Amino acid sequence: MLAGTLAKEALRLLSDGDVLEAHSRASRALKADPKGDFRKRLGKVFYAHGKLLTSEGKIQMAVRDFKTAVDCEDRNELFRHRLRVARKALERSRQWGGAPTGATTAKTEVPRKERVIQFCHDMRAARNVSIENLPQQAVLHFVREAGYIHPPQAKLPAAMYLEKFDALGTYRWRGDSKASDTFSRWVRRMKDGERTVARHLGGLLADWTCSMADCAANADFLVAVPGAPQRENERGFNPPEELAKELEGILGIPFLSKILSRDNAPRSRETPYQVLRRSYKPGKNADQVKGRCVLLVDDVATQGHTLRACSELLRDAGATRVECVVLAQAVTTLREQRAAAVADAGIV
Repeated sequence: MLAGTLAKEALRLLSDGDVLEAHSRASRALKADPKGDFRKRLGKVFYAHGKLLTSEGKIQMAVRDFKTAVDCEDRNELFRHRLRVARKALERSRQWGGAPTGATTAKTEVPRKERVIQFCHDMRAARNVSIENLPQQAVLHFVREAGYIHPPQAKLPAAMYLEKFDALGTYRWRGDSKASDTFSRWVRRMKDGERTVARHLGGLLADWTCSMADCAANADFLVAVPGAPQRENERGFNPPEELAKELEGILGIPFLSKILSRDNAPRSRETPYQVLRRSYKPGKNADQVKGRCVLLVDDVATQGHTLRACSELLRDAGATRVECVVLAQAVTTLREQRAAAVADAGIV
């Protein structure tokens, strides 16, 4: 009787969006040993709490919740898939030799700092620098403190109809008066085909996603914005996909491939939205997002048209929610100067 009552309260709280209190009631319900359908339904609570822990970088604790979710409903493939990916992410963090993702200790801070400083200086002068043994938290902390990454001053317009959008840093196009800033050069090197740089930047994006952004708390799956096939063949990889794979490996959020596709039609920043929209189609695995929350990953967002087009396709495929995270939001120095001039003049 007590188990059933607690289970009902936990499920009600979950539907109201109170994941923390729902998890507390569900834990008490499990101790009371609920039977049948009540036990199965409690798996949803532990799965939701595991996603919340993932967004905070607490992978070790999230693994325990996903395992409990599987124990409650062992035939749920979503729960089993999430547990497998989270375990791999936890094992990867241990192989780095540091604390699990989301945790730091004084004992590991000194060697991290030394390696981070060397990494940042090397990235400015050398190619294919590896930081495989370096936990990501230290990298992000240093590049912020050193001024290598500047967060966007303003997000994309609300008119883009994106349910949630976050960007790690700002990117300046070639030809901009500030195009030589460190982060923009890193992004260009990735776009020019340096896969190692893409992986490093993916690590920064993953750490930032769980430490600063709140866009991972609901995500069931990661989906990457597709690239033009011809350009992907020339480069050897698709940057958004490489970023998404790093997010999967560090945060433990499953990455789904072949969800969206794109043709080779050329386009520019001036391409009208309706023309750009026709470049994207559902992929052969698009049905996998049905009923799920998707975190859409891209490398650079300019006006948000690509994200909007892909979000619409994902919603058409049955995704219940689409949130977006990008490595960089494109800005121009001229646009910033004009906005500053307007602000100084007091023009609304």
